[in-house]
Amino acid sequence: MTTKPKPLILLPLLLSLSFSRNFAPSACANDVDTLSSVSKSSRDVIRLFRDEIQDATTKMKWRGERLSEDTIYAAALTGLSWQSAWGKNPLFSMQWGDLKKAEPKGKRRKPQETEKLIASVQQREYNGDAKGAVMLAEANFAPLEIALNPTLKTSVGGALKKMQEPERAFEIYAAPFDPGKKSTNAPELNREFRLTAFDLARRTALRREDNSEEYKRQAIAFALSLLLQPDTENRLLDTELVAYLEREGVDLDRVALGILQAPSGLPGLPQYAYVASDLLLLRATPRLLPYLMHLAQSNDVHIRSRSVVALATVAYQRQRNDAPGWSKKLTLNELREYGLSSGERKMIVQEAMEAVKSDNYRLRMAGAQALGLLGDEKSVALLQKLTKDPAYTLSPQIKGTNVRTIQFPVRAAACAAAFRFDFKWNPGGGTSSGKDLDTQKRGGQDVTNDRRNFRKEMSLPLRITPLDMYEF
Repeated sequence: MTTKPKPLILLPLLLSLSFSRNFAPSACANDVDTLSSVSKSSRDVIRLFRDEIQDATTKMKWRGERLSEDTIYAAALTGLSWQSAWGKNPLFSMQWGDLKKAEPKGKRRKPQETEKLIASVQQREYNGDAKGAVMLAEANFAPLEIALNPTLKTSVGGALKKMQEPERAFEIYAAPFDPGKKSTNAPELNREFRLTAFDLARRTALRREDNSEEYKRQAIAFALSLLLQPDTENRLLDTELVAYLEREGVDLDRVALGILQAPSGLPGLPQYAYVASDLLLLRATPRLLPYLMHLAQSNDVHIRSRSVVALATVAYQRQRNDAPGWSKKLTLNELREYGLSSGERKMIVQEAMEAVKSDNYRLRMAGAQALGLLGDEKSVALLQKLTKDPAYTLSPQIKGTNVRTIQFPVRAAACAAAFRFDFKWNPGGGTSSGKDLDTQKRGGQDVTNDRRNFRKEMSLPLRITPLDMYEF
C-alpha cells in the first residue's frame, strides 16, 4: 500500500496564503490570516487582552519571522508572553520551582523540624482549623516556601479557600512548585494546582469590581493550559472548559490555528500542534475548510490524519439507509450537514482515498474513518478489503505470563465505518498467547513501534474519537 510522497509543507507559510474564492465557501470569506469573530464576547476578550496582544512579540523577545495574528492571539491568551508560572518544556508545567533556592523565614531548621511543622499545618487544616493552619504556616515559612512545597501549597491554599479568601489562595496555587526528586505524582499535582488556580481566578473575577480583568485573564490562561495539556491518563476533552472559554469569547479555532502556524523556534506553543489539530477535528465546520485542506497535505502523520477525518466530518450527509447509531463508532462530534459544492466534495473524497492507500497505518485508519463519514456505498468494497489489513499492535506481556493483547487498528476502523452500511464485521484481535497469538500474527505487520512522521517532542494528543484507543 503505497502512494506518492507528500511535498514538504511549511504550515505557517501555507496558512497565511490567500485561498481561491472558487474553493472557499461563503463561511470562509474572512481574511485567512485571522479568524476574528464579530460577536460581542469575542470583541470583549480582544479588548481584555489588548495590551498582551500588542506587546506579545516584544515580551517573548522574538527575533524570528513575523508571527501571524492568530499565533499572537494564541500566545497572549495562553499566557505564553506574560504568565510567570509557566515552564519551558512543557510550557504548561508549574513543577520547575526549586525549594532549595527559597530563602527561609528565620533561621534554618533541621529537615526533621521542618517536616514536623509541615505535618502540623496539614493536620490543622484537615481538622477544620483553617485559620490556625494559615497562622502556623505564615509564622514559620516564607510565602515562597509555602508556594513551592506541594503539601504546604495544598494545606494553606485549602485553608484560605475555606476562609473565603480566594485572592490569597490564588497567589499560592498559581505559583510554581517543587515536586521533589522522589515524586511519583508530579503531573497529577500540576493539573490539580492549575485547575484550582483556574477556579479561584474565575471566582475572584466575578466577586471583585476592582482588578477583575486581571483575574479574568488569569482564568482564561489557566483554562487554556488545562485544555491543551490535561495531564490525565485518559486525555479526554474537558467540555466544561470549552464551554467556559466560549462563554468568555475565546475563539478556540484561532487558538488552534495560531498554534499550528507558530514557527518551530518559538518556545512553548509548537509542541501543542497535535492537540490543536485535535481541536480542529472536534470543531470542524466549513469555516475551517481551506485550512483543513492545506493541513491534509502535511508530512506529519497525526496532523494529516486528523485533517482527513475533519474534512469528511464537514462533508457528511445523511443517507436514507444509515444504520441506527452508526456515527458513535466513528466520531464524538454531533454531525451536521453543510452545503458544500461538488468540487469541494470531490477534493475531500480524494484526500480520503489517498489516505487509504498510504503505507502508514495511521493514515489508513483515518481514510477508513473518512469513508464511513462520507457515506458512499461504493466504498463498501474498499472497506471490506481494509478488514484484512495486515497492521497489528501488541501490548506488553501481562506480568508473570506470556499473554498479550493484539489489535488490528485499520481493520477496526474499516469495521466501524462499514457499520454505517449495516455490515457487522469483526476486526479480530484480543488477549491471547502461544499458538493462538502466533496464528493471529501470521502474515501481518507489527506496527506497535511505528512512529514514522510522528513527532515524539509533541504534547500527547487528545482521545477524541472512539478509535483513538487503537492508535495511542
